[in-house]
Parts: sequence; C-alpha cells; structure tokens
Amino acid sequence: MENPILKASLSHYIAQRDKILSELDICLNKPSYVGNSVSVTDRVIKLFKDLSENNNVIDIIKETILGNENSNINGLEIIKAVELIEKQLNEEKTKKNGDNNND
Repeated sequence: MENPILKASLSHYIAQRDKILSELDICLNKPSYVGNSVSVTDRVIKLFKDLSENNNVIDIIKETILGNENSNINGLEIIKAVELIEKQLNEEKTKKNGDNNND
C-alpha cells in the first residue's frame, strides 16, 4: 500500500540528500568556493554526518513503502528516524522564525 505522506517524505529526503551531495562536491572539488567563515574540513565532516542520517531515513521509508516482511528494521530504528525528522523540522521552524524576526 502506497501512502502519499511516505512518498512525500521520501521525496523530501532524496532532495535533501542531493543537496548534501552537491555541497560535498563543491567542498571537495572547489574548496575556494566555500568561503573563510567555516573550515572546509569541518563542513565536510558535518555534510557526511548529514548524508548518513538522510540515507538511513531514506532506507527506512523505502522499506516501509515496500512493506518488506524480511526487513531488518526494528522499532528503535523507526523511533530514531522519527526523532531525526522532528529535529530537522524544529531546526527549519527555528530558522524560519529567526528569518522572520530579522525582517
């Protein structure tokens, strides 16, 4: 059974992964574009962490959509994925609120 919310969530995380990969490409192949305010190494480390988290969520959503009975996903992994989603939503909300306060 395909759930439109799961499909939308999957699309969101795939787009986010593509953005991270694009930023990694810039950091690794054109580090002069990154700027001086952040260490390129620190940025790359953070991007790889973000990429790992996104890939984990993508895998969990794909397994959920496919309904694979042989899946190794357990309740703890799903809870971690939900916590990650909530964390990212809160960060986006905080950033949006900060942007609105600067207007």
